[in-house]
Amino acid sequence: MLSTLSCDKKQLDRFVSVDGKAQHILDLGSGEPVVVFVTGFGNDLSVYNRVQPEVSLMTRTVSYDRAGLGKSELSDSARTLDRVVFELNEILEKENFKAPYILVGHSSGGHIVRYFTHVHPKKVAGLILIDPSVEYLDDEFRKLKTEAEIKSYDSLYEYGRDPSWTEGLKRDADYFRKNELTMKKTKFPDNIPVTVLTAMGGGESRFPFLRGVNQIKLELHKRWLTEAPQVKHIIVPTSGHHIQLDQPVLVIKEIKSMIEQLESNQLTKK
Repeated sequence: MLSTLSCDKKQLDRFVSVDGKAQHILDLGSGEPVVVFVTGFGNDLSVYNRVQPEVSLMTRTVSYDRAGLGKSELSDSARTLDRVVFELNEILEKENFKAPYILVGHSSGGHIVRYFTHVHPKKVAGLILIDPSVEYLDDEFRKLKTEAEIKSYDSLYEYGRDPSWTEGLKRDADYFRKNELTMKKTKFPDNIPVTVLTAMGGGESRFPFLRGVNQIKLELHKRWLTEAPQVKHIIVPTSGHHIQLDQPVLVIKEIKSMIEQLESNQLTKK
């Protein structure tokens, strides 16, 4: 199936060269708007396997492995948001994915799609944020925890890496906090449709000092509604962090809803 040639004679599952490094993509379906799937920390494009094929029945879709993850080669460049957005834009332009896109970002992929919107506002028609990271979660956590709990938290962040992590994972982690600082300077988009899905069914962390983080995340997601009243916020009480795997039908439904909303807006303009 994946080796079948599309109408432009390109393989659907293929590699794109970005600064001489092979970047793995999966290009399914046809039509507009193009839906672009962006993964969270450490994930490859397979985390969208239960969603992308269904969405590709409606329109053209693309998912990809960021540099150093999945089947993509490591990049020689720092894993800053500017660099990651540059690489994504290079893939989309080189492979002739027509803008404006619907960007779907899971977890820290939410930072990437929001920053892409900041850098390329005319190239984004809408955002779907799946249990997205919030750049102020760390700050709110520190307000609520004791000094001992904060010390345990910082120790976990600094030394709690799994020895089996690949170099790509390590590099992603190295820049996470710096990228949060970048996001604090970035305005939440208020001029395009945005859907935020908040997972509340994952249970509490096995680390006592991390308990309550889910509630902090929920309150921060709600705060976006005051910054951008057009945001559609959906609380998913029975799903863990990977809503696209736990409840793919819901994610597909929301993407379809946004496609229909954008099509309706286009008809109204005509």
